[in-house]
Amino acid sequence: MELDDTYENIDRTRGDREKQENVMSEQDVQSADPVRGKCPPLVISILLGLSILLSVVILGTAIILFILWSTQLTAIENKFQQEISSIKRNGSECRHCAAGWIHFHGKCYHFSQSLLNWYEANLNCFSKRAYLIVINTALEQKFMADNIMRQPHWIGLSDLTVEGRWKWVDGTDIKATNKFWGPGEPNNKFNVGDCTQTNSDGKWNDVSCKKSNRWICERLSFPCFIN
Repeated sequence: MELDDTYENIDRTRGDREKQENVMSEQDVQSADPVRGKCPPLVISILLGLSILLSVVILGTAIILFILWSTQLTAIENKFQQEISSIKRNGSECRHCAAGWIHFHGKCYHFSQSLLNWYEANLNCFSKRAYLIVINTALEQKFMADNIMRQPHWIGLSDLTVEGRWKWVDGTDIKATNKFWGPGEPNNKFNVGDCTQTNSDGKWNDVSCKKSNRWICERLSFPCFIN
């Protein structure tokens, strides 16, 4: 009887212990559940630090790019101002003609310093991608007269094809342009006056094409450029 009571007490004690262990296990599980799915504080701190570092890098890169862009823009503006200053120093317009040529109303003119006959002078102008001057207006005539320094110059007018029919080297008939012959010209003196030179005052005079004179080349001006 006492032995039965002893076993019964042992079983009851064992059952109480198992119940207690089950209750503790459930409490442990319940206390652990809220932590599931959450990062430890150390991981959160690392991620936050990386985010801040990435933001600093992006911001720093943006600042550097802005500084570089501003520097380039400033350089472009400075170059533009230098070009504007150069234009102002050189006159109201930038250069349209190569060195040794004079710009006038959309064309470039070269006044030679050496002497050639009319044929040679014509070929010399062709070699420069130009032609002996063709005078179309009174303004162009005045410009020419002002720059010949009172020296005879060949111009691009002749009657070599048909005697008495004066044509410019570009094929234009003189009837379509103004005429600035000197008094009594053209007179075909000695029947050799087939080419035209300027007199000291710029007026035209027909003379032999074999005579040696200075000459004037003409061509279209270049698009505006700055050296």
